[in-house]
Amino acid sequence: MERSAYLEFLCKNMRLLRTSRKLTQEKISLELNTARTTYSSYENGWFLPDLYMLDALASFYKIDLETLVMRDITKGTLGRIYLSGKGSESSELINTFHKLSAMSKCLIMQRMQILHERERAFYKIHDDYTIYNDISHRQ
Repeated sequence: MERSAYLEFLCKNMRLLRTSRKLTQEKISLELNTARTTYSSYENGWFLPDLYMLDALASFYKIDLETLVMRDITKGTLGRIYLSGKGSESSELINTFHKLSAMSKCLIMQRMQILHERERAFYKIHDDYTIYNDISHRQ
């Protein structure tokens, strides 16, 4: 992935995390012991924060550094988890998962697939599309 993609993710994530918590750039810059204009420059992509500032940002927002820089949390499930008020346990779980080795992640995903298949069999769920079609035909 190009540097510009990482910078784009970082900027979008910083803005989303700040605004979702109803914080101002001034408040965050005071917490991080930096100037508001410096924080604004990071959030707007004019300057790239150094590693110490990235670590401070990740700690402040309670998000994994890799997620802050390398994932677009403005979309999909990650966004819903990180932005919901009840997502702290889920976000901690995701952060821990991201820190695992590739082999550990693979083993967990295999186990989750087995559990998912057992749950589908227990509840006699055949296919998501079938359920959707049944509901749409009733309307």
